[in-house]
Amino acid sequence: MTNQSSIRTFFLCDCWITSILKYYVIANFILILGGIILDFFSLLNARELWILIWAIILIPPIFKIKIQRISKTIKKINTVKKILTFSNKSERIFIFFTLIIVFVNLLTCLFFYAYNWDSMSYHLARVMYFIQNQNTDFFNASYWAQVFHPVYSSYLNIAFFMLFGDEKGMNLVQFIGGCFSAFSVFGIALFFSENIIPSILSGCLFLNLTQVNLQMTSTQNDLWMSSLLGCSLYFLILLKDKKSINLVFLSCLGVAISLGGKLSGVLYIPSILVLLLITIEDRKTQFWYCIIFALLASFIFFTSGYWENLTHFGTIAGSQEVVEEHSFKHFTIIERLQFGVENTFRYSVHFFSLDGMPDIGVIREVHREMKKISIAFFQLLGANLYNQEGTRSPFVIDGPYANENISYWGILGFLVWISVFSSIFVKRFRHFSPLAFCAIIFLLAQSFSSQYDPWRGRYFIACAIFAAPITSLAFQRYSYHKIVSLTLIMFLGLGSFSSLTTLFFRGDRPLIPYRGMKSILTMNRIEQLTSERTVLTQPAIAITNWIDRYPHFPLYTILPANFHEYILFRGNQVIPLNGILESFQEKMLTSIDSGLLLYDRKIYPDRQAEDIRFGANLFGRIIGEELQ
Repeated sequence: MTNQSSIRTFFLCDCWITSILKYYVIANFILILGGIILDFFSLLNARELWILIWAIILIPPIFKIKIQRISKTIKKINTVKKILTFSNKSERIFIFFTLIIVFVNLLTCLFFYAYNWDSMSYHLARVMYFIQNQNTDFFNASYWAQVFHPVYSSYLNIAFFMLFGDEKGMNLVQFIGGCFSAFSVFGIALFFSENIIPSILSGCLFLNLTQVNLQMTSTQNDLWMSSLLGCSLYFLILLKDKKSINLVFLSCLGVAISLGGKLSGVLYIPSILVLLLITIEDRKTQFWYCIIFALLASFIFFTSGYWENLTHFGTIAGSQEVVEEHSFKHFTIIERLQFGVENTFRYSVHFFSLDGMPDIGVIREVHREMKKISIAFFQLLGANLYNQEGTRSPFVIDGPYANENISYWGILGFLVWISVFSSIFVKRFRHFSPLAFCAIIFLLAQSFSSQYDPWRGRYFIACAIFAAPITSLAFQRYSYHKIVSLTLIMFLGLGSFSSLTTLFFRGDRPLIPYRGMKSILTMNRIEQLTSERTVLTQPAIAITNWIDRYPHFPLYTILPANFHEYILFRGNQVIPLNGILESFQEKMLTSIDSGLLLYDRKIYPDRQAEDIRFGANLFGRIIGEELQ
């Protein structure tokens, strides 16, 4: 193998990429299927059975690697080394910095605790309830997302929690998803570009996008869902050259599983269908793709929670209030079109940002001026971006942000969108245009499907799956044009700098002290879990100490939806007395057994003299003579 074309053949035809991504999708399916079975028999807390499921996944590849000939392994290692001979110094530096970013994120996953609002109030809290209840049946949670959202990502969190026997194991779900997302971007780019180094750089660029970088250490599920989308997209484009029912099944399976993570996975479908029609000319393959996807989607519908939502609340999303809040349900067609166009412009503005860089001095001013210029451009087109009708939250141009909810792509987003539109309007780049159309369709699907919400930055990771592979066209060309070469080197340098500052100055838990915030290195567990809501830190310490004094008694709660419930699980049973299924009624206190009552005075104002005051409107009461 002496040229890049032969190495491309080695990666694609020798099934490196295909085998790895296939294994990832099947492993996800096995873990989730195992979760479905254990859930059915109310055995979600059976660690021995989870370990058995993990053995089914991990033993075959370990055995396969063990029996491979040493010479074959050395050959593959030499091939990987040979790849770097086609790169120049700036490319190697960018790859090196990306590996540092990935390594630091891995250390963060292994040694630090989760912290964001979604994790504390929703993702990890519901995981603990599922383990406690041994199944995912409806329970009286105070926060609707714990009950209404589909459960597939929770199965994975439980699986990793059981494998490692430690809560930090759950951090690895999204980290691994980020690695496989980048690998799928590499595979997709390699298929279209036929050039190894530009494809590797595209995968690295994806990992350096601010939102991706942040999500790799988050216990949310958007990056995990996007990794399955990336696998599906890769298998779909392979169908262009190879008609295979196995590839059809794998492609459908990836998208279907993502739907079991969250309803936002529906946003992937328009782009996938367009790509299917554009790239696959064989009608029979298209037919089977639609049939298999429909069958898998039906399986997901009945096993991930959608069917239960429909039968109990009349919609697959849960209650009518949730549907109204997250859609344009009560608006006219004309209003929906107007708000959809305004949303398209609003989200586009968010890509003109320096997200990930420190929110200080000249960086802040440059960031805001960039946004003001982009806003002025869209206002010339007649759009009122500050119109609050049809929005969940006001449109703002603050930042730059290093937060996994509201950050977007950062400085490298420019390079991505320039590549997207270049592939549409520049003739020699047109072979990438199917991916460009998919990225634009995703943007439109997001804009026209629901009311504007600035906390949609993480949803656009899926858009990056379509768009990031297109950047390989820029990396193919820049070495022949000095100005383009210097511009791209500047982008890569700023992108690397932004990734490092994202890690060091991350919102609410920086690695080094920043703007009055403590370093995460000096925070204890409770401080990390409450770093996004520091007003809860001292109350949480007092509450957990109080709970630990009575480890064998249940904890009854009357708490608001935004409380960080995850901190309450200390091995004891947690029983909510108020929630979306049944609101709190004072008569409930007369029928409960001995235990501890934790309540928010705004919900239950009947404070007694002996009740313990924790702070932040939180009080505790001991119920039962044996605890006195």
